[in-house]
Amino acid sequence: MVDGNLKKVILLMWTFLGIMVAVYFSVVLGLFLLVLLTITECTSRRVISKPRLYGVSFYKLHDIPDFLEQTAALLCAEWPDMKNDNDENYVRTSSLKESCDGFPCHLIALASTKKSGDQQVVAHAVLRGSQTESGSGLNRFIRMLKAGLPLPAVKQAAEMHGIDSSKLDSHVTECVTEEQDGTFKSSQELHLVEVRLASLVVTPRLRGLGLGKAMCAYAINTAAKLNVNGIRGSARRHLVPFYQSMGCTRCTPKEQRKDIPVVRLGNEMYIKVDEAALSKACQQMNKFKKML
Repeated sequence: MVDGNLKKVILLMWTFLGIMVAVYFSVVLGLFLLVLLTITECTSRRVISKPRLYGVSFYKLHDIPDFLEQTAALLCAEWPDMKNDNDENYVRTSSLKESCDGFPCHLIALASTKKSGDQQVVAHAVLRGSQTESGSGLNRFIRMLKAGLPLPAVKQAAEMHGIDSSKLDSHVTECVTEEQDGTFKSSQELHLVEVRLASLVVTPRLRGLGLGKAMCAYAINTAAKLNVNGIRGSARRHLVPFYQSMGCTRCTPKEQRKDIPVVRLGNEMYIKVDEAALSKACQQMNKFKKML
């Protein structure tokens, strides 16, 4: 594809050539060149114009498992040379099948480029549990908390397996509510300190329409509903401004957590899932819908 600035230079050169031919040689020939240039420009704009999207909707993959194969195809097309999971964007098919209301939680966008066309998977992202949890063996005990087991019992089980049970405290908030009869009831609210956003991809021919930002907004809303406090992710240098426009901050080397392995993407991004982030995500979704 011709770079935009180079294309402008070429158009100016052709326009100048047409004028020179009209002035010094033949007015008819010069006008013919200018008309030909105008027709070519209009045709090229029509050809490269972005397609329209119809019926855009966002889902968790496990809620519509029939689209698993399409999702896998989209990911394989974007990262065809991946042979191992050293890169956090690598997604095994088994991970897609494990998508749930916990983690990993695979998110997809469905849309059609025709009013009456079938919906297809046009974007994907995944929310994963933090490296701290998987690296310290906490996953199975966090699943026990998700199942509704009381925190003291889960901590005791963790200690029996030689795991520091104090790390579970950051995942649970004790809540006390007043019942109608005047008594008080104690309950626990499970939350994760941080998760990671990875494998954000949009179908190449549909990029530039705002789908990527809409997927990020959907991921933030989903993380909030799953009681997540913050989202981290790695980005290539040219994508840092994209994430910053969503409210993410770029972590300095001192701010990067030691438990996160160094990956080839190189830039650690972070966003706190708070009211400000949710408000910005809502604005982004509304803006995206207006663009359709």
